[in-house]
Amino acid sequence: MGACFEQKDIFPSIQQAIEHLCKRKGEAFHEEIIDELLSEPEASAVIDRAVLRCPEHSRRGMTGIMVAWLSQRYGSRPGDLGDFSRRFERQGHGSSPCSYRPSE
Repeated sequence: MGACFEQKDIFPSIQQAIEHLCKRKGEAFHEEIIDELLSEPEASAVIDRAVLRCPEHSRRGMTGIMVAWLSQRYGSRPGDLGDFSRRFERQGHGSSPCSYRPSE
């Protein structure tokens, strides 16, 4: 997704959002992660820069792409995510977006 954003710029914010949601609720769902990112100033700045680079996407749409990128990376190249893939399990929900919860 290098045309719109870089992994290194948004991944820390996504990880933090998932950690926060898991502490509060035990699990982090796709739409909740998006909401958390949109409400966090540092993530919002990254999202705004990405939308400037790719104006065909709304802020919410771009944020969804960022969260979907993490899910795809988790499934295909978990080593790229450092200890995140060991600390959190991705849960599939049929055709719905994935959620994350702490590993047991």
